[in-house]
Amino acid sequence: MKRPASGALGEAKRKRHAQPDRSGKLPVSTLCGFLGAGKTTLLKHILESKKTGSDDRFRCAVIVNDVAELNIDKSLIDQSALVQSEDVIAMQNGCVCCTLQNDLVTQIIKLAAKKTFDYMIIEASGVSEPSQIAKMFADCEEDHDHDKAHSGDANQLSKHARLDTCATVVDCADFFQKFETIKKGPKNESLPQLLVEQIEYANVIILNKSDLVSTAQLAKVEEQVGILNPRAKVLAA
Repeated sequence: MKRPASGALGEAKRKRHAQPDRSGKLPVSTLCGFLGAGKTTLLKHILESKKTGSDDRFRCAVIVNDVAELNIDKSLIDQSALVQSEDVIAMQNGCVCCTLQNDLVTQIIKLAAKKTFDYMIIEASGVSEPSQIAKMFADCEEDHDHDKAHSGDANQLSKHARLDTCATVVDCADFFQKFETIKKGPKNESLPQLLVEQIEYANVIILNKSDLVSTAQLAKVEEQVGILNPRAKVLAA
């Protein structure tokens, strides 16, 4: 086998040490799901996997939204030494899809403007509506000259960031329990509308805690989720 030329080795070494291109819009993923579904655990896994991977230059900004009085989610994330170099911003006393919407936009633009991050993850609260968060990234649809109307608008989120993925984490055991309640009749409480929306709006759905249900139960959960959102990528965890 021929040894690679020294020029090729030098080029490969330069690529490894070259700064990543962060000139474009910052890609953003949202993590939705009810409280206790496993959003924070998934977030920590993502960040730790990136930190221990081959590319140690990858930097991810994190925004955590928890409407609880004590921000447990942020404290859990901070326990990991692997993510101490990440910018973790806690947003409390409200929900990012309603009362904290303007604050969220401000924080995203502020982080994106630094041009030091490759990615951003927003862990929404359990009561957040993914459709409301996604609207923040949409371009203006007003019937006017957009270039003229927004030429000086530096606060338009779509100029700084783009929505990459809407992920929803589902607690399989909790979902199956609610599904069984539906089968008992119309007088019983159905699946919460918010959970349905979180599933319908996602393009990635993680069926978490699948070890807490049987194979047959998991199949029923997958079937129901597939009915609610046939286009999403579904992963069991």
